[in-house]
Amino acid sequence: MQEIPSMRRSSVTQKIVGYFFAYILFALYCYFSDIFVFLPPLLGIFFVLFSHALERNNIPRLAFLIAMLFWLECDRGLPFGSMIVIYLLLYIGVYRPFVFLFKKNISILCLCVCYFVLFLLFALIGNYGATLRWWEIFGIFAYYALLEGIVIGTLKI
Repeated sequence: MQEIPSMRRSSVTQKIVGYFFAYILFALYCYFSDIFVFLPPLLGIFFVLFSHALERNNIPRLAFLIAMLFWLECDRGLPFGSMIVIYLLLYIGVYRPFVFLFKKNISILCLCVCYFVLFLLFALIGNYGATLRWWEIFGIFAYYALLEGIVIGTLKI
């Protein structure tokens, strides 16, 4: 009797399925972060993943992250493409010089700088409404940076 060979999926198919489920989980997380304010918007984690994808020329992961950033922009009411421009400027102006100076894994430091720059931009734009003062916005961003720093530290991104 002849055995049926085990069916294997190609690695490309596995990556596509993985990205698809990650995108669905991200969409669910966005909906929950709109309801529960204590959930961070993952801006710093996306910046660290974005910079790693740019550094390694990982085009599929970069396209996936850009799609997630577009979703985040639509969900938060930000101008189209603004997060990508901000992330590219942070990558060129912050991440690359830090890597050149320190030559280590500087993910948590870049996350804090990313949140500080985003805090300044959002405070200048006034995206958080007229009811919040700058120190309240800074407290929210510091809380988000702390939570995402813990996540990056435990996952060793």
